[in-house]
Amino acid sequence: MSAATPSNFFSSAGPFEADNLLHCSNSSNALCSDSRDFKQDLIRSMPSDDSSSVADVTVVIAAYRATGFIRRAIDSALDQDGASIQVIVVDDCCPEGTGGFVARHYQSFDNVHVITLEVNGGPGNARNIGIRHAHGRWIAILDADDAFEQGRLARLTKAGEAARADAVADNVRYYDAINKSFSKPAIQRSNFAHEVDIYEFVDRARPGTGELDFGLLKPIFRTEAVQAMSEPYPALVRHGEDFLFYFRFILHGRKFIFAPEVGYSYTARSSGLSQTRVDYESLRLDTLRLSVAQDELGERRLAALLRKRADALDRLGRERRIMELIRKKAVAQVLASVLHHPTSAIVIAKTLKRWLLQRSL
Repeated sequence: MSAATPSNFFSSAGPFEADNLLHCSNSSNALCSDSRDFKQDLIRSMPSDDSSSVADVTVVIAAYRATGFIRRAIDSALDQDGASIQVIVVDDCCPEGTGGFVARHYQSFDNVHVITLEVNGGPGNARNIGIRHAHGRWIAILDADDAFEQGRLARLTKAGEAARADAVADNVRYYDAINKSFSKPAIQRSNFAHEVDIYEFVDRARPGTGELDFGLLKPIFRTEAVQAMSEPYPALVRHGEDFLFYFRFILHGRKFIFAPEVGYSYTARSSGLSQTRVDYESLRLDTLRLSVAQDELGERRLAALLRKRADALDRLGRERRIMELIRKKAVAQVLASVLHHPTSAIVIAKTLKRWLLQRSL
């Protein structure tokens, strides 16, 4: 039985429409005073629709409090060889003015555009707005604290065209911004390019497997496939929105390819640059809702895989809470957690081992 799509899978209408945008400009455009000026400025700032202005790839960067590090992300997009690039930075109502910072530093680049929002809507909403205004044949999502490896976009677009794929993901490695060092590839089990179906995706989109959660991949997408969706990223979800987008994308029959080469550089959360507010409980509940919907549609195998993911998220959430309690030296709460969940003792033992090791260095 093929996986079924629940008809009520998240609302298709986002809460932040064009009138909630303050301005959209490249670096040479002035800010607009109202939504009417904004809409006109938007048309002026974006490339025309003639074929000569269509880029190979539009890179969409949602930005919040990113002034200190976003140039690494933008430069990695502009430095790509073998592909013409359009960059859209969506300033998600940044209090320190990331959009203005980007406009000033890239004022000589006519392929770098800034959209500034007057209401903070979260990364999914910001990406949706950037996607709507993309003119490239492909769309690549880049987090403001991450970077592309050299040649990534040319390689992925070539693979996507050859396979007639709608999305192409690749391997990643972690970047330690403090020590300026890189990890080994985060995915070890796949050493050949292949199509990822909904079952493999969900099975590998969970923590605790020893490799990167597939919900954290950063694919490039064929623009026409993504723009056909009214709301690719669920706008109200601020953590785990990637998984929900990819799940629906693959479930609707879109061809999703994984290539084993490393092409994306994730900045490790320990570097302190990420603005994401971690919420594993919400991720768990979202996943359980998807499982219930698939069960009701008779898709038992997929429902079971979703429950397996929800269980893994539950364990990860408990581990993070216990580690935080240990850091705060909340002994009574740690003991209560062990009594309620005996497996928490394993987490405590691992945490104490790391702490003792660090003390001995």
